Amino acid sequence: MSTTEPFENLQELTHHRGTPRRRGLLRIRERVIRLALLGCAVFSVVTTAAIIVVLANETLSFFATNTSDVRAGEVRVPLDSVDPRQAELLTGWNLEVPGSPGAALPSGSFLAIQDDRDRSILVPVSQLEDERTNTSGDDPRAALAGLLDRSGPDGELELTGWVEDGPRRPEVGFGEFITGTEWNPLLGEEKQFGIWPLITGTLLITAIAAVFALPIGLVTAIFLSEYAPMRVRNVVKPILEILAGVPTVVFGFFALTVLTPGLNWLGGVYNSLLEGTLAFDTYNAMAAGLAVGIMILPIVTSLAEDALRSVPKALRDGAFALGATRFDVSTRVVVPAALSGIMASFLLAITRAVGETMIVALAAGGLAQMAYDPTGPAQTMTAYMVQIFLGDAPATGVEYKSSYAVAAVLFLMTLVLTIAGNLILNRFREEYE
Repeated sequence: MSTTEPFENLQELTHHRGTPRRRGLLRIRERVIRLALLGCAVFSVVTTAAIIVVLANETLSFFATNTSDVRAGEVRVPLDSVDPRQAELLTGWNLEVPGSPGAALPSGSFLAIQDDRDRSILVPVSQLEDERTNTSGDDPRAALAGLLDRSGPDGELELTGWVEDGPRRPEVGFGEFITGTEWNPLLGEEKQFGIWPLITGTLLITAIAAVFALPIGLVTAIFLSEYAPMRVRNVVKPILEILAGVPTVVFGFFALTVLTPGLNWLGGVYNSLLEGTLAFDTYNAMAAGLAVGIMILPIVTSLAEDALRSVPKALRDGAFALGATRFDVSTRVVVPAALSGIMASFLLAITRAVGETMIVALAAGGLAQMAYDPTGPAQTMTAYMVQIFLGDAPATGVEYKSSYAVAAVLFLMTLVLTIAGNLILNRFREEYE
């Protein structure tokens, strides 16, 4: 072979394009690529920051919501009996009629005005919206003064409001929210906003899913990595990845139609053998937890199997050379060497289980209670948010705002899991050349 033959072959492969490109064009292209990558990074950071700001703002608004007891029925207030200098602006406010928790009363911003009978009357700011557009500022008190100027000395114009009857009070206290064990924001005369029933429901279902999925996923990953022939692995792993793409609502119906009857059948067998009384409700935490476990099983298996296969073959060969069996190599060499990747798969799966929505909304039930019994219903934080956003609560009410406070707690839980995961990964990370 001549010395020019490789060069000729290279020219043929590159279609005789041997001339170098201009350096100016290369620099421009590199700058464009760098700006595009920087833009994507900035967009990700800004999006994350916006989510945090919205959660923080709405959560603070939830704790800043106050309530006043008012008398039933609206009253009309002549403008000539109102002093706008004594009007007090109340934002984030709710009205309640004692003894009538279901009364349809507005929420939002009010002007607390005093009439000539020394009554405190709460007037919705929305009554002054048209006048506010004709004033230089957005202060409703300025709009009220403008209405007084228009009404003239005869006081022809009137305002409609509710007579305040009782002290003003905060709707939800931070201590009640963090330490309370009752969550009942939609029903009853006295609303309860203790977050712990939702937290325990979330933790119970996540624990059931983790106990089911993590061991099975790890064992399956070890089989695919260390024992299964290549032909079997090429069939099983795509099937698991297809399972990861199944919509979660399907798992919810699967829990209702298959898992719950199956659990009741097992309960019947247990009762007949040991004369027990084990029975599962139609909506129960066990079925929901198992369905969530099935959902996260492909995540654990796929990521753990990738971590196991990334262990250098030299470690396996060295263990075999010392007389170790395949089981010894798998459990005492490969798994410890891939522990950081395995822990990463566990933490990612647990975080996915904590944030699951549709399965728990369909299969776990909507009863917010301290969740200790897996045979009964439970409500998770995500399921509560689904319930609120169905439209049963007014968008300006404290019930609606409570969903943001719950979302903030869920965000903090996943943040703690992420930080713990990074610490664990740094602790057990192994590097090989």
